[in-house]
Amino acid sequence: MAKRQQLAPSGTSQQDCSSRLPPELTERIGELLPSGREAAAFRSVCSTWRAAVPFSSFAPVVMLPFDPQSSDGAVQFYRVTDGEVFTKKLPAVRGKALCGSSHGWLALVDKVAAMTLLNPFTGATAELPPPGEQIKLGAVVLSSPPGTVGCVAVAAIERSVMVAFCRVGVDRAWSLLGTNLKCCVRGIVHCCGRFVAIGYDGEISILDVASAAVPNATPVPYFCFPDPLIIRSYLQVNGELHVIGNVVRTSVRKRTITYRTHVYKCDVFAAGTPVWSRVTSNTDLTIFVSNNFMSSFGGASVPGLDSNSVCFSEHLYGRPHHQLEIIKISNGRSQLLAYHPRIKGSEALCWIKPNLWPKGANANA
Repeated sequence: MAKRQQLAPSGTSQQDCSSRLPPELTERIGELLPSGREAAAFRSVCSTWRAAVPFSSFAPVVMLPFDPQSSDGAVQFYRVTDGEVFTKKLPAVRGKALCGSSHGWLALVDKVAAMTLLNPFTGATAELPPPGEQIKLGAVVLSSPPGTVGCVAVAAIERSVMVAFCRVGVDRAWSLLGTNLKCCVRGIVHCCGRFVAIGYDGEISILDVASAAVPNATPVPYFCFPDPLIIRSYLQVNGELHVIGNVVRTSVRKRTITYRTHVYKCDVFAAGTPVWSRVTSNTDLTIFVSNNFMSSFGGASVPGLDSNSVCFSEHLYGRPHHQLEIIKISNGRSQLLAYHPRIKGSEALCWIKPNLWPKGANANA
């Protein structure tokens, strides 16, 4: 195997590095880096190269409601690192609605159920098979970015215990798989190379649709939460399934209703019956929750947000402005951060973790 060349000779000083290339050329090189791994190495060389690929380029952003009839496909995004709302023209969203966000890609569907995957930061697209007239799909979840080997898309079928799946760029039709759950599928999470389907009653089934010769679903022995939760979202962090929900408490005497946000985790792949355990500390981690979708993602803390927190794309009960609801994991208490007048009375659509790599390879490295 050929040895990877270093981006700069060992021992190169920041002054030497800075004087070799004009800034505009350094920025252009940064734009052409093929993966996140190369970008991390590029940024580590010196301050000038680090500035050419700013951290804000990778930080999660909130996608605001858009007009599908807009002539130019203008979509606004909120960037929490600097508090700016910026606009991108995405012609691919015209005439479409959002039906998922995964690995930095958007899943879009039009009036005739044609489905498209769009990377809003590179403009790359990938087509998904139409689901058929009798099937209405929920949010699409990807195993990896389109363009990577073995990328699989899975979506719950509305009001059903079945899911649909396909190999992106390979299959011309969706395949169906029963989850063996008792209640309809509420959410899907990709975790440790497999998909996890969660029913409305909290029951879990592990789906093997990518590596198995015959796709199969294995229910996990039922286990319940320590506290009654109003479920907000599911995600995987470090190979464990996490759930985020609200614990509601009422006081008849004070005539008040209060809620706290709790985070729990479990290893659904462990032998025996899994156990939920309360998470009170996630050092240097922020969890990003999209109110419109049941799946979320975790990432390194970013400037503008506290670590050890959960950041919802909108407040649970809505407000006159678009505003983030930021929860401290340690105590479940929240604070609000307003950033834009509400658009058409709609909630922010979702969080997106920018995937800047055209082919998707090592996008999350």
